[in-house]
Amino acid sequence: MNYYKAKINEKVFLKVLIFNFFILIFFTSVIQADIMVEPSRYIINVKPGARVTEKVMVTNQSERTLNLYANFYDWDLNEKFELETYELGTLPSSLEGYFRFNPRRFSLEPGQSQIVRFTIDIPEEEMERERRGIIFFEHEGIIEQEGGGATVISRIGTTVYAIPSELEFSLNLLDMKVLRNEKGEILIAYLTENDSNRHLRFYLKYSLISAEGQLIEEETIEETVLLPGMKRSVAHPLHTQLESGEYELVAEFNFPNTDEKLTQSIVFKVR
Repeated sequence: MNYYKAKINEKVFLKVLIFNFFILIFFTSVIQADIMVEPSRYIINVKPGARVTEKVMVTNQSERTLNLYANFYDWDLNEKFELETYELGTLPSSLEGYFRFNPRRFSLEPGQSQIVRFTIDIPEEEMERERRGIIFFEHEGIIEQEGGGATVISRIGTTVYAIPSELEFSLNLLDMKVLRNEKGEILIAYLTENDSNRHLRFYLKYSLISAEGQLIEEETIEETVLLPGMKRSVAHPLHTQLESGEYELVAEFNFPNTDEKLTQSIVFKVR
């Protein structure tokens, strides 16, 4: 059973609120129209001691032959919630030693596609936490310049999450407020924390209601991703110009592929 906890931590909320950046769930160091990779993300539930095999479709959309190499890296999010890659085996969440490709090197003619299979095999005693990585399909290219050329490595990737099937997620709602910024805009702001050993995803649906019970505005905010141990603040502007009076904001946190919900209500006044 997943569970949720509500806490108030004013100092942490105000400190983290300034880092209001969107999480990148898909990353490429160089976005290449030459190659298409499908899908762009894998969320794999792994049973204890089980071996899992998935496949990636790689397509050459260029007009030349490409020699490709599949590589695997660790990744994490920095303090700006931007994805950063690391050498395989750098992070505790690494899939080093539990991951292999077939094939790893291959060539594609123009318009040709290749299925690349990858296998994840994690010993049961090592399945205390989620593990993740990013697959990059890399190829070398030449940039022509006056007097010569330069060799560059281009790559496009797909992220992989391997989650033990018995591992539950836990979301802490640390704080939630309705604020007015220096521009006079009214914002719904909330601070959440993932204190479990697996990542979680949620989206927020809110309703703005007048003192007379009339629905003024409602919207669903795009999906938010929290990695294990991560705190994240979001500030979202309300779109309606509000007159003086009392209002209620009802916020519903929803979690994809589950029936779980967390509802929070805030009564506030506009002067």
